[in-house]
Amino acid sequence: ASGHCVEDREHRKDLEGQAGCNYVVPCEPKNACAGANQCGIGYRDEPPLYRCSACADRYYRLAGECIECPDNPWLIVVAFLCVAVFACVAGWMLNSKNVNVAFVSIGVD
Repeated sequence: ASGHCVEDREHRKDLEGQAGCNYVVPCEPKNACAGANQCGIGYRDEPPLYRCSACADRYYRLAGECIECPDNPWLIVVAFLCVAVFACVAGWMLNSKNVNVAFVSIGVD
């Protein structure tokens, strides 16, 4: 069959009902699987992998792991606006004191 099975087990069906035996793969990351065919918190099964590889609702993937969405997503917008206002004020202050910011282009190149 698919080359994953011992010859005596090739008569078995896989998860989709096809001939061949199940091909067991590890969970990535390990905490995605809780054991006893259950997914860990924040993970869910999704075809075709069936190994708790997808993030559950209200979770997102970051660096290969499912992280819970923040309770206050508006806080991200407020923080971004605060940083933008600070950058504008800092630029205005540097401009009003006639500071030459040409050295910044060195870091950009």
